[in-house]
Amino acid sequence: PYATADDLYHGDTGAVRREIGPGVQLDVNVVGSSAIGDGTSGLIATLRNVVTHLQANDVTALSADLTALDTAHDTVVAARAEVGSRVNRLDTAYARLSELEEATRSLMSTNEDADMAETYIDASTQQAVYQSALNVGAKIVQTSLLDFLR
Repeated sequence: PYATADDLYHGDTGAVRREIGPGVQLDVNVVGSSAIGDGTSGLIATLRNVVTHLQANDVTALSADLTALDTAHDTVVAARAEVGSRVNRLDTAYARLSELEEATRSLMSTNEDADMAETYIDASTQQAVYQSALNVGAKIVQTSLLDFLR
């Protein structure tokens, strides 16, 4: 955004918003001109003035430049703090969503997964019933030698 020699900000000044939760949006960018200024104000203008005053050996103007540098530094620090607070908010939202995902998986597991002990007991009971039915059927259809001779 500062590619030209005029030091003016030619970048986008729009907000880049991302949804971090249902109905919750967060700006994820900081406009460059608000953080470091442009050719007319802010850090860039102050640094250009410092270069000019150093080349002219203007000590009086350099003392004013130090005050301007402090102000520009405070602006950059404020922008950095704003980004840091956004990062903290994103980290908190990420942790909250991770906990929600884990709770949802646990709930799905409780509702949909098979209870292994209950499954083993059911299978064992059905096998015992099946074996009993086979044994009863075998006793009913039992043929003897006398039955065969008739």
